[in-house]
Amino acid sequence: MAKIEAWEQRIRDDIEMFANQANSLFDLIFITHYETPAEDGEEIPNVDVANDPKWPEKLRPMVRDLYDIYLSILRSVVADEDGESEAWREYIQIAADFVDGTEVKLRAVWHGEELRRSTELHHETFTKNFVAFTLADWLLDYFTRYKDLVHLGVCRVCHKVYLKPKHGQKMRYCSPAHRQKAYRKRKKEADD
Repeated sequence: MAKIEAWEQRIRDDIEMFANQANSLFDLIFITHYETPAEDGEEIPNVDVANDPKWPEKLRPMVRDLYDIYLSILRSVVADEDGESEAWREYIQIAADFVDGTEVKLRAVWHGEELRRSTELHHETFTKNFVAFTLADWLLDYFTRYKDLVHLGVCRVCHKVYLKPKHGQKMRYCSPAHRQKAYRKRKKEADD
């Protein structure tokens, strides 16, 4: 039984790392574009990377890929939480199309005393953004292999991807502070 719990914890750690990396990349894109952190709000902030003079011309397609994959992560997790299967299929297809046609080989790599999974790309003409590819690959991995063990959520206040606790899967906010903030906002709207 202890081995199963350790394996499950390892999956949780990996999925949490995936969520944190996705959030960090979005923060980088957003702050570079607007020079301020994203405001808490109803809608996922829209970043027009294609016309952003702050990104060099060569980097814009790469940043656009990262942003598109990040949005597909957010929207597919929200659609899955809300039980909207048609929307979920549409958003997950973005990640599937991005990964499609790339030859991938998984191998084991030692990190100190630990054995970890590593992804090698063996497509000679691979031109896709490797970071966006990895995020898309992780998203598909999550929905195909780990969704029954680990549950991701998207905070309805700050739009960050977070790992839900093992119990209490109905949680829709990344922290009690954001749950309280959403409550105050709903109460204020009701009073107005």
